[in-house]
Amino acid sequence: MDIRIFVSHRIDLDAELIDNPIYVPVRCGAVYDRREGVTMQGDDTGDNILVWYKKS
Repeated sequence: MDIRIFVSHRIDLDAELIDNPIYVPVRCGAVYDRREGVTMQGDDTGDNILVWYKKS
């Protein structure tokens, strides 16, 4: 059985990551994240995302 729990991480707070494969960290507000080199999946990616804004 493949179970994953997606955990929201706000980009404006320094949150602790839990090292466990069941938890998948996701950046909340990723469209506004201007940091470079961020590897955490954003909430603005994937098949179920409605993109109504223009990324710049």
